Amino acid sequence: MNQKHERKEEGIDRILTSESEIVPSSGFLDAVMDRVREKAAEPAPIPLPWKRVLPAAIALAGACGWGTWKIAPMILTEVHESLQSSTPAAAYNLDLHNSNVAVALAVIVLLGAWSLTQRLVPRA
Repeated sequence: MNQKHERKEEGIDRILTSESEIVPSSGFLDAVMDRVREKAAEPAPIPLPWKRVLPAAIALAGACGWGTWKIAPMILTEVHESLQSSTPAAAYNLDLHNSNVAVALAVIVLLGAWSLTQRLVPRA
């Protein structure tokens, strides 16, 4: 096993010492430098307008938190009442009115967030 390892190392050493110097093709350096100059000439990326985004993100998080605070008790009460009913089928029959209120509030929050982003982002 040891002799096999030594032969392998000798073969690798022989290959590495006998290799000629690697020389790039004639236009390689020019092509690379042209690409570097192109990248350097590109304009800098547009920075994110944090002064506009941060208040909108805070307002959106507040609206979502407020909506959850208002909707969660209605949904939990509805689920609790349906689970307390005497028939098992009634457990799946949730009050449609409260569900519609929840969906309506979600749509209102979504439209408010969308209109806020439309006002904050300048048009090109």
